[in-house]
Amino acid sequence: MTRFFVIVLSIFVSSPFATVIARADDIAKYVTAEEITGVVVEADTGKPIAGAVVAIMFVRNNTGHSGEHCFRSMAVEADAQGRFRFAPWTQENTRADGTFGELAVYKAGYSNPVRPTYVAQSRRSFLGISFSGTIKIPKTDVRLELKPFVGSDEERMNEIMTLAGNFTCRWQAEFDDMMLLTSIRNEIKSSPVADQKLTRPGLTPYHLDPTPSQWIDGTIKLKSPKVQDQRQ
Repeated sequence: MTRFFVIVLSIFVSSPFATVIARADDIAKYVTAEEITGVVVEADTGKPIAGAVVAIMFVRNNTGHSGEHCFRSMAVEADAQGRFRFAPWTQENTRADGTFGELAVYKAGYSNPVRPTYVAQSRRSFLGISFSGTIKIPKTDVRLELKPFVGSDEERMNEIMTLAGNFTCRWQAEFDDMMLLTSIRNEIKSSPVADQKLTRPGLTPYHLDPTPSQWIDGTIKLKSPKVQDQRQ
């Protein structure tokens, strides 16, 4: 009888059904983060950059397809010493089995950070088996370095529009990032090419493509909290 039970158990564990159960167990009920702090400085001088807008997004890879899904995005403003802080948070039902955060910085006159900066989660598995139903992101302090932007007005618009699009999550996401969009909007509106069609890398202008000014206005309208509440 014992031998029969072991055989049946062995078949069950190695079956596709068991694999499904294991994968379901990997999904965390909560993702929780301690405070994330840091400083924004000029790469060449180390001088603090006051008023820089720091954005962070958290993604999961277990989407069922090749892309990532962003489930949280936030933005805060650095103080006079270039320091910033994201407060601790907890989010339920992210559907994540693992995550990481990526940081970006916006400041008029500066390019994106010299190198990507990531925030990693704490370990929550041993030998491939999850031992916690919560993904924990530990307290982290980072240094973000910026260099002055060098390039054309069109190149600048393409850079900051990409930043605005990539670091503002919406679908099945928690967000507090409108500061990033409104700050970028101010620079776009003051640009000499704000109302011109842009030549995007590898593409030619299309008559239906929006101008930078139209694009940022439409993006802010689409991503406003009121519109998102209506969609949920």
